[in-house]
Amino acid sequence: MKIKPYIFQLPKIGSKESGYISLIEGSHLLPFTPKRIYWIYDVSNRTERGGHYHHKLHQIIICVNGKLTVKLENIKGVKTKFILDKPSKALYIPSNHWRDITFEKNSILLCIASEIYNENDYVRDYKKFKNINL
Repeated sequence: MKIKPYIFQLPKIGSKESGYISLIEGSHLLPFTPKRIYWIYDVSNRTERGGHYHHKLHQIIICVNGKLTVKLENIKGVKTKFILDKPSKALYIPSNHWRDITFEKNSILLCIASEIYNENDYVRDYKKFKNINL
């Protein structure tokens, strides 16, 4: 696989006294033009979400509150694990990766997606994912 998932830092402006702001301005930080932005919240502690694969969609995941553990697997079986625990930390997930995301208490996941929702882009069965050949 040419494209691998990676963590990148968002700008962090401010101080401990007045607080911080992190931002994505323009498109210079993103490897794609966003077409959908959503967030997931009020998830019970230690709940696992995700459990799917995308043929086309790329994502940026940011934990704006709490802590997320993101486990990825590409179609060649290479597994990676990322911890998102700061709102200034972003994870790029390219297409062709299975993802499982564990939420800690009070976590909020913000997702920036490269495509609008399309159910045909998903594979939700792990056995089917393991049989994908590109």
